[in-house]
Amino acid sequence: MTDLWRDPLNDLSRPMAIVLAALMAPVGAFVGVVVAITIGDREPSGAAFVVPVLAMGVLVGVVAWYVVTLMRHDARLTRALADGNAEVVSGRVQGRTVPGRVVQSLPDRSGSVVGAVGHPHSGTGRRVLATVLAPAGPRRVAALVPDHVPVRRGTALPLVLHPTRRDVAVLDTRVPPAEVAVGDADPRWSGRLPTHSSVTGGWAFKLATALASLAVFAVLSAVVTIFTGAEDRYASAPTTATTVDVAQAASHHAPTR
Repeated sequence: MTDLWRDPLNDLSRPMAIVLAALMAPVGAFVGVVVAITIGDREPSGAAFVVPVLAMGVLVGVVAWYVVTLMRHDARLTRALADGNAEVVSGRVQGRTVPGRVVQSLPDRSGSVVGAVGHPHSGTGRRVLATVLAPAGPRRVAALVPDHVPVRRGTALPLVLHPTRRDVAVLDTRVPPAEVAVGDADPRWSGRLPTHSSVTGGWAFKLATALASLAVFAVLSAVVTIFTGAEDRYASAPTTATTVDVAQAASHHAPTR
């Protein structure tokens, strides 16, 4: 399961696929029951609701797993950001400075002392999600940026990539504004960049996953409903007229004198 989250800032496609499949499972299961009852000729039994109930259980379990796992990874990233920031700022590890752009900026509530290369003692800071032009291609990283640095979506930042912590970067205040502007004008920014949609697999992938889950559970639920139903719902209905009905019909058609 840990391999599903091997790069949570850049690839959440598989966890998202599991969540989407679980969300559509109850929908598909109930659709299958309705369709089977509508077109079938058997009286549905209590077993018809086995698949919908199981689908609801799957949904609850998957949502709980997703929330708990996401919280664990967030806590792990928080520790990695604090440790990685301290390692790079203190000079214990050396990284490469690359152009970056802010995607999202939130207050850092971890209480970590935030520093920057060239400005080691800054105090509190903000937790920034940024896209960087890494040597292997654009990707997303997280960084703790001191509060005195103004950041908003789209702000250009020179970031030092941590050599061993793939998700971690540190602000490099040694880079002069002219070089920051050059990095912000890099033609690679006009190419393909990671987005919230691409990180979660893209719209086509998510739509295909949702429809596939809906179809599978609809078919499974319909099959169970049909084959566990009681006898033909029309079997007990009268097919011949009773003696009283025949007599009444004859009296209506008898000639009057």
